[in-house]
Amino acid sequence: MIGKKHQFGIKYNMKEEKFFKHLEVMSPVTTGEADYENHWSVIKSICDITQPKNILELGFNRGASALMWLNASDAQVHSTDYKEEDKVKLSIDEINKHHKGRFEYTCLNHSTFPEVIDDYKDKYDLVFIDGDHTYEAIRRDAYNVIQMNPTYIVFDDCFHVAHGIDSRNVIQEFGLEIVKEYVNHTGQILTKNTSSHQVISTL
Repeated sequence: MIGKKHQFGIKYNMKEEKFFKHLEVMSPVTTGEADYENHWSVIKSICDITQPKNILELGFNRGASALMWLNASDAQVHSTDYKEEDKVKLSIDEINKHHKGRFEYTCLNHSTFPEVIDDYKDKYDLVFIDGDHTYEAIRRDAYNVIQMNPTYIVFDDCFHVAHGIDSRNVIQEFGLEIVKEYVNHTGQILTKNTSSHQVISTL
C-alpha cells in the first residue's frame, strides 16, 4: 500500500493492513466508520497543510481517526467523547502502546464545554469536529471551538447525503475561511478560524 497515489495526490505512509491490525484489538465501533483510503488521505493532507502541534478531536468512537492523526503528524492528540474510559480502554491502551506520551482521552459531554472552556483555550492549533451530526450539535460545537481560538477547524461529514448541508451552513454562518474541501462519500472541510477575535451571537 505504501507509495500508492490517491485521488488527493497524497502518498500513504501507513500500511492499510497495519491500520486494520490495530483496529482488531481496539474497542468495538458504535457508529459508522469511514473507509480507510478516503479518511487517511484526507487526514494526511490536512496535516501536511497545517503542520499541527496540538490537535483536539471532538468525537472518538473507537479511535480510528485519532490513530490516523497520530500517524500523519508529530502532534499531541487529545480526544473527547461522552464514553467513559472503561468503554474505550482497549483503544486507549493500543494507541498509547504505539504513541506513548502523545495521546490523551477525556470523557466529556460536548454540551458541557462552556463549563470547562477555559481549560481548552489557546491550547490547540487544529480542532476536528466529529461528534453529534445534528445541526444544533454542529453549531454548538463550532461555537465552543471558536472560543478556544484554534488556527484551523476541520468539519466531518460535510457532503453526507443526509446531513452534510448542516456542516456547510454552520461554516458559512460563522464566517470561517474554507482552506480545502475533500469531496468523498462523507466529505470533510478544512477551515481557517477567522472568527476567534470577533463577537459572535450566542446560541
